Amino acid sequence: MRDDGGRQGVYLFPILIPFVWNGNKMTRRAAKNNTNLWPTIFSILALLAAGELICRSLDMYDGWKTYHKLLGQTVSYREQSYSVSKPQGVLRVILLGGSAVHDTVKDYHESWPYLLELKLREETGKKVEVINMGFYTESSIDELFKLHEFGLELSPDLVIVFDGENDVYNIFHHYDYWKRLYELKAKIILREKKHSIFTRIYKGMMKKSALYQRINRVKKGITAELTARALESREQGPSGAAGGAEGGEKDKAAPAQPDQMAGVGAGPQGEQFFEDESRWPEIHASYLEIYGSNLEKMAKLIRRVHARGLFIFQPDLSYKPLLTGAVTDAERNEYLKTIGNHDALWKKIQKENYPEGTAIMKNTAEKYGLSFHDFNQRILPGADVHDFFDGSVHLSPKGREKIVNEIASIIKEEKLL
Repeated sequence: MRDDGGRQGVYLFPILIPFVWNGNKMTRRAAKNNTNLWPTIFSILALLAAGELICRSLDMYDGWKTYHKLLGQTVSYREQSYSVSKPQGVLRVILLGGSAVHDTVKDYHESWPYLLELKLREETGKKVEVINMGFYTESSIDELFKLHEFGLELSPDLVIVFDGENDVYNIFHHYDYWKRLYELKAKIILREKKHSIFTRIYKGMMKKSALYQRINRVKKGITAELTARALESREQGPSGAAGGAEGGEKDKAAPAQPDQMAGVGAGPQGEQFFEDESRWPEIHASYLEIYGSNLEKMAKLIRRVHARGLFIFQPDLSYKPLLTGAVTDAERNEYLKTIGNHDALWKKIQKENYPEGTAIMKNTAEKYGLSFHDFNQRILPGADVHDFFDGSVHLSPKGREKIVNEIASIIKEEKLL
């Protein structure tokens, strides 16, 4: 066997000399050209660094101005005013829910959230503010929106979500409307976008750049201004008047009613009160998706601001016969005031949705380390609780006292404040 590997290299060397020589010349030429590029590169980097420092300084100044502005800014919930900037030494509790949280009494000082505030002040010996953000008909869609847009700026120490009934009742009553409301109002909050790893790294770097953020804000401002001018021009119309002759007639026309309102009756005189039963499987699946998504996002927001969370599935008197197998005549008469002649359908809807809704709330709370309590199980199995309620979910004076004591007991036992 011939071993001529070394000699082959010697034979090839003269052939490679021209290529090596030309490559060396090209390298020297590139180096010479690059020498002229370096000052340009350094100038660009220096300008970017200077721009970043200036924008960071401006951001600090804007933050200082915003902070001092917030010191004097107030917001109002349930006719009570609160400073946006939390005073030193104050513990803040935010209450989210529907009319059961807002409470049906006219005088705020008779409502159970205010009574809870007094109770917590007495038990903790600290200044506690219980901010009632609940309102009639609101469900987890509204609660998530309020927490994201307005609640977090109040720097809560504890967020209490007190719901369950409206999420089921609303979606089975006007499905298309509430699903659309979810799409527009809640689904977009904390929406996850799928990007490649390189896009995520780039976006992460850009988000930390004050220069990039300031340029982006200017771009958005210009876009908003151009859009506003375009809309204003379109409203004026070709004649310069608001919409012209034809546009004026269109403006006077009555607004179109949403499709979901068609065929839904308002009372017990034979009209359709809940959605047709053929749609119930679709509505049930949508309810689980919407309720689960909203609760999970609320839990994430609560954790983001390092607050404590308490999820409460609210008690519903009309659910008691399904829960315990028995109901008194007095209890039946109370919740019939709310449901009318549709209690059979409502019971069926509750039976199919309340257990899963409760499980969703419990699992979400456990996943994010929040507290959970099912007040249907905690309150309703008692002997005769009809005098706790004014209707199906609204509370009587005795019910307010019961709810306040139960929540205060949970907060104390679990050290939520």
